[in-house]
Amino acid sequence: MKWIASAVFAAVAFSLPFFAGDFYVNLVSQIWIAAIFALSLNLLVGFGGMTSLGHASYLGVAAYLSAILTSRYGFDHGAAALISIVGTVVMAAFFGVIALRATGLGFLMITLALSQVLWGLAYRMSNVTNGDNGIAGLSRPAPFGISLESAASFYWFSLIVAVFAFAMMAIFVSSSFGSSLKGVRDQPRRMAALGFNPWMIRWITFIYAGFWGGVAGLLYVYYNQYIHPTSLSTTSSAEALL
Repeated sequence: MKWIASAVFAAVAFSLPFFAGDFYVNLVSQIWIAAIFALSLNLLVGFGGMTSLGHASYLGVAAYLSAILTSRYGFDHGAAALISIVGTVVMAAFFGVIALRATGLGFLMITLALSQVLWGLAYRMSNVTNGDNGIAGLSRPAPFGISLESAASFYWFSLIVAVFAFAMMAIFVSSSFGSSLKGVRDQPRRMAALGFNPWMIRWITFIYAGFWGGVAGLLYVYYNQYIHPTSLSTTSSAEALL
């Protein structure tokens, strides 16, 4: 029964643009983007026991990097996407070193503070981010020469990325590393006594979650063709957490 329901869902998801209007196609495209973002945060919260209020940092930074590189420096979307993801991962690694000095409420407050720093910079560095006006007039990529300007083509693109992201995160949490992550979440002292390194396990998970947050950020800026400092706000992080 479960496989039948999954097959029906997959068939409906793939064929949606054939029977639904652009409004619903665009709406579900946004759902796929939000799902990737929420799933990436769930790696921290659900499987790692690390409640974060700064996860929007990765979405916003990846989106801003892509927007700035393509609109101001003439980078093609492929190079801009690669640089954006690498930059987001490096930032996640750095933020993880800072945030993982604490656990529980302390961890939450550090991630919130780091996110607020980026949010403030996005508003104040108007020569780079265009401040409160945001960066508009952006274009969508054309992978393998396929234009993503139509609602249907972007929908299928976001669906493929969402399915791949879900599969990669599912493999991650069902692996032996995922088991050690859940062990660290439930019994960190026991795991340390067994020879595991709880800090390193959490740090790697923090970076991996940041990577997928960055992927969601790229899809976000591709869809909206616009980016604003609110994407980095605490509200965006809280919405994903909820």
